[in-house]
Amino acid sequence: MEANAPPAISEQDASPNPPAHLGSSFAAAFGIVLLGLTLCYFLLAIVCNPRLYFPTRFLAPVVLDSRNTKAHLFSSYASQGPVDGIILGSSRSMKLQPSYLNATLGKRFFNFAVDSAHAEDYLAIYNFVRSSGSRPSILLIGLDVEALHGDDSFDDRLLNTPELLSHLPVDVTESPAILRPLRRLKEVFSIQYTLDILRSLQHATQTHPALQTSFDPDGYLHYPAWESEKQSGRFALETHIRASCPEYLRRFQTMRSISPKRKQYLEILLAQASKDGVATILWISPIHPDVVQYITSKTEYLARLLEVRRFLMLLAPRYRIAVRDFSDPAYFNALPAGWYDGGHMDEVNTKLMTDGLLISLDAH
Repeated sequence: MEANAPPAISEQDASPNPPAHLGSSFAAAFGIVLLGLTLCYFLLAIVCNPRLYFPTRFLAPVVLDSRNTKAHLFSSYASQGPVDGIILGSSRSMKLQPSYLNATLGKRFFNFAVDSAHAEDYLAIYNFVRSSGSRPSILLIGLDVEALHGDDSFDDRLLNTPELLSHLPVDVTESPAILRPLRRLKEVFSIQYTLDILRSLQHATQTHPALQTSFDPDGYLHYPAWESEKQSGRFALETHIRASCPEYLRRFQTMRSISPKRKQYLEILLAQASKDGVATILWISPIHPDVVQYITSKTEYLARLLEVRRFLMLLAPRYRIAVRDFSDPAYFNALPAGWYDGGHMDEVNTKLMTDGLLISLDAH
């Protein structure tokens, strides 16, 4: 062996090993880019503000804040005369027409149904109405099955409407302010919130964006674009019904039981209304049969519906209220075409349901 021969190079020594500082530099650069993208997205969320989570108002929201809107509408409406009847419920009850009830009963109604209402919304709204000095003699409550959802989380729009929130009893208000920012932050970075941002930007680029919803002074809801399409025969009902299926699937996938706390909220309301001498009609609101068929095989919707039925049958004699099960639109002879989507009926079907409620009210 020669004395000056170079040392042998092993196979391990020959393998390429990049310097350690290159790996750390890449990780740092990736982290900076990711942080930058996150901040840009968050800034876009604040600017677009599709759900009114932030104080900015550069673009029109894509989520209706009906609680705040109707609180102000009611105050104006009540200042013009006594309010004899109140309609409570979710957006699925917003098409009950106060003017039709006014003409039929000779009493002045206000539709105080709000989006995605739960039992605590009903209680807060009723207390708000009473605190304003109004003394309604009739209360109509459209109860969605999911109004008694077991998650017990208040809707952010209720939390952001102090006029209503302040009228919940202290013992049921708890302390939502601690968890609210964290829940909102989680929602901002969800796929659904991103889609809302895109919808907000899409509306902003339209020269004449179609107004999705509007309210009359008595709280009655209009769908300007949909109503126009229906009148012209261009309304694609099947498309709207299919689009509703994932929404209702999400609602009932997480509903494993009805909430004892929300049952309590509803009983507090009914006890107070009974004490006030109010004639109360409560009905289970309908969902389109195609949507029911879709969610039945994937969720426990029918079990929850049965729980709600049993609960309401106990409430009827206890608080002297009339209860109607309109969960199936066939119960009030609804028309197959009388819908705007899988959960919201049009004026024709809503009138048919209202007539059924009037029969119950007369008997009550």
